[in-house]
Amino acid sequence: MKHFSLSSIAFDPAQLRTTLQHPGSGGFCTFEGWVRNSNEGREVDGLEYEAYAELALAAALRAGHPGMAAVDVYEQEPVRDASYPLLAMENVVCTPHIGYVTRDEYEVQFSEIFDQIAAYCAGAPINVVNPRASGS
Repeated sequence: MKHFSLSSIAFDPAQLRTTLQHPGSGGFCTFEGWVRNSNEGREVDGLEYEAYAELALAAALRAGHPGMAAVDVYEQEPVRDASYPLLAMENVVCTPHIGYVTRDEYEVQFSEIFDQIAAYCAGAPINVVNPRASGS
């Protein structure tokens, strides 16, 4: 079984190494940052680094692990760049993040949703994606 994951949750690397000691377990890659009190005579007060989850996901998808993905939350929203790597991938479904919707858009969406529910209840469904599946 192939598995790929990114995590923003703290974990114990020693515990993960223990679980991967079986010869068939594959590999494990992690990044650890260590902070010293000083570096070359200058005081150090912290260490910052970022993981670019979307680029890592794109690389993993190109490698085939995972095989497909659906994404609706992005590092920069809304996505306006047509060259955004996940948009061009056939094994990725990208949808807009609903948190970016305006009040006007909510009113349009909910009005359409209520119309569809009312039509379904009246026995005349509308906007059916696959009519054969529903018998319509």
